[in-house]
Amino acid sequence: MHLSWSASIAPPSFLVALPAPIRYLFPLEVGGTHSSCKTSQVTGKTPKKLTGWRQVGLLTSIPFILALAPLIGLAIGLYLDRHFRTKYWFGIAFCVLGFVAGVRETIKIIKLSQLED
Repeated sequence: MHLSWSASIAPPSFLVALPAPIRYLFPLEVGGTHSSCKTSQVTGKTPKKLTGWRQVGLLTSIPFILALAPLIGLAIGLYLDRHFRTKYWFGIAFCVLGFVAGVRETIKIIKLSQLED
């Protein structure tokens, strides 16, 4: 649906352009499709590739993520088990969810580190 406004009629107030900080936080696409761009919307510069030390830092965080995510999920689950007086169902479920979240974050880090190659 395409709306057109006459030159004598002002557009309604909800069609007024958003302030710059809000446009950068919540980009709106009016027409067309969203395409991935290689430049930053804020600065207009292309993002830097990962340097060696940053890549080492990212990759060494993987064991901590894989170890802590299930433990945090287990702690939350055991708290909920104690609160709702259930057996270890919440503990098991949140431990599994923590493990899945850790694996997903690990995959994101590995994909980010492969951008260097």
